[in-house]
Amino acid sequence: MKRLFLHENHKAYGAEFGPFGDWELPLHYGSLEKEPVQVRKTGGIIDRSFMGKLLIAGSDRLSFLQGMVTNDVKQVTPEKGIYSLVVTVKGKIVADFLVLGLEEAFLLVLQPELSEKVQTHLDKFVIASDVNLQDVSGQWGLFSVYGPSAPVLLKGVLGKEITQKDPLSVEVHTWNGHNVWLIHQQELGTLGFDILIPQEQAISLWEELRSKGGDLGIAPFGWKAYEVLRIEGGVPRYGYELDESVFPLEAEVENAVSYDKGCFLGQETITRMKFRGHANRLRIGFEAGGKEPPKKGDPILCEGKETGWVTSSAFSPFLQKVVGMGFIRRDFTAPGTPLKIKMKSGETEGKVCSLPLVGLKEKTG
Repeated sequence: MKRLFLHENHKAYGAEFGPFGDWELPLHYGSLEKEPVQVRKTGGIIDRSFMGKLLIAGSDRLSFLQGMVTNDVKQVTPEKGIYSLVVTVKGKIVADFLVLGLEEAFLLVLQPELSEKVQTHLDKFVIASDVNLQDVSGQWGLFSVYGPSAPVLLKGVLGKEITQKDPLSVEVHTWNGHNVWLIHQQELGTLGFDILIPQEQAISLWEELRSKGGDLGIAPFGWKAYEVLRIEGGVPRYGYELDESVFPLEAEVENAVSYDKGCFLGQETITRMKFRGHANRLRIGFEAGGKEPPKKGDPILCEGKETGWVTSSAFSPFLQKVVGMGFIRRDFTAPGTPLKIKMKSGETEGKVCSLPLVGLKEKTG
């Protein structure tokens, strides 16, 4: 299995490792129960360097990417990124990612298992364009700092006041003589920042974040806690809420779609669904009884009929209840609608909830 560049650093700090796709990642640092709560109450840091990173360069990069992705790439600047999708000709989701603007290129940040898939998909359409696609995943470290004390930690590390900005706002800071990119986030239902740094400087920056974070109650957390926070925050994940059987409108990711930017691959179907029809099923949040989370694919029943299925779920130590996401027919998506989930161990009762289940509902991107 692949390992993080900082694997030995995480091991020295007490990380328990386990599989996460093709990677061996820190699952937790001693207490899965405490880590999600600590992130929400004070803060936490996580090493996300395994995320895929695709560089798109060449003089035709803007026109090419504009015709390939769902969002408006013309809005991307060195100070502002976008969330976008690649879809099939029929409008179903191939991948989701962030698009960031570098000086002479775009940088796509996406799940590691999607890098090769997206590169292969885009390569098919390059033809005569001056576009160069390069996987630069191993050249960048990516750390994320979440929680209410995150700006205080970043001020201590970067030496500048960090004020909250719109999601995907980008700042370039100098740290130890090197540029680092700070990307504002709200994806887990709490204040957050991604930090991109060249791999050569990544270990030193991580150790400084960890050391100075300890004085503020901010500690490393693992991928099991991240999954709990993701579900609480209502963040879709490819392979769970997103895949090639799902339309953007069904997944409630219209923030990744521009309806007035012009033509793009799959636009016709998406636009027709938006303005002439509707999605028959929608992604929803839910809470359920007991402490056993249902599994991906477990049926959801409303009024005694199977109306959908579970995509992600976890027990939330912060909320002290089972929470999750899934798809159900649009007639049953109103918050508060009673539901039942059929698990191997029996049925559990619950209700539909609005997303996010925790956090910044009033602050949207």
